[in-house]
Amino acid sequence: MADNLTEAVAARFEVKGAPMVLKYLPYGSLKEVLPYLGRRAIENKSMLNGEGGASFERSRVMGEIRRRLGFA
Repeated sequence: MADNLTEAVAARFEVKGAPMVLKYLPYGSLKEVLPYLGRRAIENKSMLNGEGGASFERSRVMGEIRRRLGFA
């Protein structure tokens, strides 16, 4: 669920100079997708802590927001 994986894959694969990355997006009613999303959250629990975890991603996003707004 972490997006740094997408960046690593995009850096390796390009089609006509543009990054080529496909993402899987579950769709359907909340009743249909909630069990799947719950399982994925449990499987990726380790992503919340440590290097590349949720706190790391939050700090990256905030840094990017600050950069785009001209605060950094």
